[in-house]
Amino acid sequence: PPASLVAARSLIHATFMAPDAALSADELVDIGGMVALLPRPLEILGMASAPAKHMHRIVTSAQRLLTVRDIPQAFLEDAIQGAKQSIAAADKDSQAQNQEALFDYLLEPDSPLKPPKPSAEALESVKAEHVLAWRDRHLVRSRLLACVAGRVDAPTADRIVDDLFSALPTGD
Repeated sequence: PPASLVAARSLIHATFMAPDAALSADELVDIGGMVALLPRPLEILGMASAPAKHMHRIVTSAQRLLTVRDIPQAFLEDAIQGAKQSIAAADKDSQAQNQEALFDYLLEPDSPLKPPKPSAEALESVKAEHVLAWRDRHLVRSRLLACVAGRVDAPTADRIVDDLFSALPTGD
């Protein structure tokens, strides 16, 4: 669980903030694109969007996000701090407290449906290899469902999806 809270931000930073990034974070904003990766207890939500003329650049960057092998320590530390801040903010948020109370009431203490809430120490113990192992275990073709929206014909949509996921392992 701690790796899942750190993974998305680490992978996004390693993709868009690396010196050799195909598309930098600033360029992503400039072209009106967006990439998101949001781990949840039972699924991982991902999204990439951009104007049609920049879709190839987004797909290339998203491929790197899905296959990056090097996460610099600074990006990992930033992701750990972000996860700690998110947990601290949720502790103060009444809606989050109500949701946690509902989960506590409805679910067994060790239920896999209950969202994880690791300690600061557990987050600090996350290493780049934990993030990559999490990604390699969860981001596999057999677990992905793709949706392409917009003014795109079916063959082009198929090519985009094939390009995006071609480097991923098949999975179970």
